[in-house]
Amino acid sequence: MVGLNYVNLLSDHLSIDTRIYYTHNGTRYEYNTTGAQQISVPIPYYSKAPGDYNETYSDRFGAGTKLDWRVNNSNRLVVGLEGSTTDLKTTQLTAEKPTANVLGDINEKSWAAFVQDEWKITDKLTSLLSLRYDWNGINTDETTYLDYKNPHGFFPPYTYDTKTATIENQSVDAFSPRVALNFKAMDDMSFRASWCMSFRAPTLYERFIRSAGPYAGIPNPALDKESMTAYEIGMFKQFGDKVSLDVAGFLNDYNDLIESIIASDRTFQYTNITKARIWGIETSLNYKPTSEWALNAAYTYMNAKNRSYTVSNPTVFNDDNPDPTWLAYRPEHTVSAGVTFKPLNQLAFNLNGRYSKYKAISHYTNTAGLNYPGDFIVLNTGVKYLAADTAVLSLLCRNIGNVQYEKAEWFRAPGRSFVAGVDFTF
Repeated sequence: MVGLNYVNLLSDHLSIDTRIYYTHNGTRYEYNTTGAQQISVPIPYYSKAPGDYNETYSDRFGAGTKLDWRVNNSNRLVVGLEGSTTDLKTTQLTAEKPTANVLGDINEKSWAAFVQDEWKITDKLTSLLSLRYDWNGINTDETTYLDYKNPHGFFPPYTYDTKTATIENQSVDAFSPRVALNFKAMDDMSFRASWCMSFRAPTLYERFIRSAGPYAGIPNPALDKESMTAYEIGMFKQFGDKVSLDVAGFLNDYNDLIESIIASDRTFQYTNITKARIWGIETSLNYKPTSEWALNAAYTYMNAKNRSYTVSNPTVFNDDNPDPTWLAYRPEHTVSAGVTFKPLNQLAFNLNGRYSKYKAISHYTNTAGLNYPGDFIVLNTGVKYLAADTAVLSLLCRNIGNVQYEKAEWFRAPGRSFVAGVDFTF
């Protein structure tokens, strides 16, 4: 990733912030590194030829600008625009039926405009009103794919018909309003509440995924955006100079939530769930015993339910979860903690960890919930050094214990890894 950010204080009350960036990502999954055909006999038949792989390269170009205007001592207005275009070279995410191990092309564009008004109504009460418009679209209006649901033949290898379908939502857009209030009850205590509506466009992966290891993906030409209405209330309390506590309750109502559904024949497809709700409580505790040390701990309880759940026909693996209405991969309990040590103004060390456990997954389900992914502790550490007034060096070690774990079945999470970086300010 390469980017430039330009900030200009045009006056005491007006500033402009503009950025441009370019991001390149490359991913390759090698399914069969042997010289022999790997035979699989689920229905539908799905095998891996020697050297079979999936590969995707993306090049994303983006830009954005925002104008920040302090109208007066009690009112601040921010307006902005942003947009991006992404070109993919991929073996499986194109709208047309892929040719094995051959890269195809597809393009995705998005842009947004937003306005935000921060109004200090009284010395204690502040409001935040915002409105955002988003548009997202792809450069194709139909998709072709193999009809895995109807194999031909009595024995493998089976053959399949090719289907062509019109993409019903080639582009999606939405307005997203937000209203937030903050009330400063005392110098060391404040309360907040907010309401907002937002949306998420289906990704190219969700639209056109063709395979994932032993599973056969079926593109969904009817896939639509998901939308959410969110509510939050919270409280922040400072206890002296050393301790602070933040507690918040949230409720998110989803329409057409995008989820991956794996059928009993090992095909899967991203579909829209009509109604879903996620609610819970978040707590965060911060403790700073000295100027050199800072400690934090957080706990989240989450209740995540498919409110339109019905037993599938044909059945899907999700039906065998201990609670089939629970949304897959949403942990009920999550705990995290961290510590930062700053022996010098220019130097800081950090250590943090996280624990969670799933109670619902999408494959290899069982009514007892045995051997589900999760139930792991992953620790990360890092160091940052201010080498000069304009340069910050950083070195991160993720998963320092090299814990072997999965966030989803058959997808091993990364082991120990290192990231080195430098940030320049001009």
